[in-house]
Amino acid sequence: MARKRLILGGIRSGKSAYAEALAHAGHLPVCYVATAVIEDEEMAQRIQSHQQRRPNEWLLLETPINLVDVFSQTELAHYCLLVDCLSVWLSNVLCAQPETIEQQIEHLCRTIESTQQDIILVSSEVGMSLVSTNALGRRYSDFLGKLNQQLAQVCDDVIMVVAGLPMVLKGDVT
Repeated sequence: MARKRLILGGIRSGKSAYAEALAHAGHLPVCYVATAVIEDEEMAQRIQSHQQRRPNEWLLLETPINLVDVFSQTELAHYCLLVDCLSVWLSNVLCAQPETIEQQIEHLCRTIESTQQDIILVSSEVGMSLVSTNALGRRYSDFLGKLNQQLAQVCDDVIMVVAGLPMVLKGDVT
C-alpha cells in the first residue's frame, strides 16, 4: 500500500538524511526530486553533500518550480518519489511567480492527496523560529506554515526530525 510521508525539521536537523534512509529501506526504486538551484558556492556545497549521500541507482529529477508535473509522469508510477525540499520549492515559486503561490500550494496538496504513489516529502519547520523583520520573510513563513499544515492533513505519516532523531507526530514509521 502506498504511503505518503511528510518529514519536517529545522535547518540541518537531519531531515533529509532521515528521508533518504526511509526511501532506501523501501521496496521500490527511488526517484529523488531535487528542488534546489545552484545560485552561489554555499548552495553548491549543500547540493554536493546531498549528491554524495544518495545511491547511484536513484533516478534524479531537478524540479525547482513545476513540482506538480512530476506526479503526472507515468514512467514514475512505480517509484517512490522523495521530494527534497518543499521549503526550497516554495521559495523558488515565491521569488519567480509570487502571484501564483496560493494556487500552486493548493494544486500541490490536491495532487499529493489524490496520488497513489509512495511519496516522501521533506520540508522545513519554521514555526518555532523568530518572526522575520521583513515582509517577504513573514510572507514566506506564512505560506510555508500553510503548506506544511495542509500536507500534514493528507499524509499518512508526519515525522519531525530534531538533532537527527525522528519523532512521530502522525501515523507509523515502520
